[in-house]
Amino acid sequence: IENEQFPVPQIGYELLADGTAKQTMNPEAMKPAEGDNDSGWLNKGYITYTLFDGSWNAPHYQAQFEALLGK
Repeated sequence: IENEQFPVPQIGYELLADGTAKQTMNPEAMKPAEGDNDSGWLNKGYITYTLFDGSWNAPHYQAQFEALLGK
């Protein structure tokens, strides 16, 4: 799950008359993300902080982040 308020479900299930279920793929989930989230910014050509480290608001990782960007 990404940092989205309302994420698009990727997989669903359709219950069949015989009691079994058929797995379905949501075509909306296959579209490129363009929102204000990590994938959206990555698709726009930006590198986000969480691409390198999943810790948000973590100033103790600042040196690691700057080293990765060559600053």
